[in-house]
Amino acid sequence: MRCEGGRKRTHRIIDMDSIKEEKPPRQLTRIVKSVKYIIYLEMDDEQVHGTFTSELFRQYDKRISKCLIMPADKLIGMVI
Repeated sequence: MRCEGGRKRTHRIIDMDSIKEEKPPRQLTRIVKSVKYIIYLEMDDEQVHGTFTSELFRQYDKRISKCLIMPADKLIGMVI
């Protein structure tokens, strides 16, 4: 099931037996409290990374932040 256009999942199927017995789905009640967002980028060197990251956040930081339910962690590392 794809959730798009403002649609939310509101119910879930309990198990296969409940389907066979024609039981109604269970309503979702759990609230998500923790979410991790990841943007994985590989750059040639630190200069390219700095330029790209600066431009990315200059243009899109407000738009990206509006979509997130928690502030994004900005972690930087390298392939070892």
